[in-house]
Amino acid sequence: MKEWKKNLTKDEKYILLWLEDGMELRRDMFDKNTDRKLRKIIARLRRYVPIINLQDGRGYYIPTDEQEKEAEKYYWQEYRRAMSILVRLKPLRTWLSTRGQIELGIEYWESEDGNDETKL
Repeated sequence: MKEWKKNLTKDEKYILLWLEDGMELRRDMFDKNTDRKLRKIIARLRRYVPIINLQDGRGYYIPTDEQEKEAEKYYWQEYRRAMSILVRLKPLRTWLSTRGQIELGIEYWESEDGNDETKL
């Protein structure tokens, strides 16, 4: 067993098994509270497993070799989203850095739920 799998919660293991079996997880399968929990679990699992969601109603899934084009589409979807956010933040970041309120560079921190996060 891979080292990271040993540290998964029961719910994370369940979701991972579901996805590894080729099942898709759609948000409409869960209530509001469970949906929020599911998204946190997916975010954590994505650090180790390629889980995609093309925003087409199919939900979250692990792509197969036959779904390589879908995985690439997801990659560029998320890349554009990330770049759009960074572009919007650049003027604010510059403004804050001139006031000594923010240091440029990447800093890592631990969030409240114990997951490592990246702080730009």
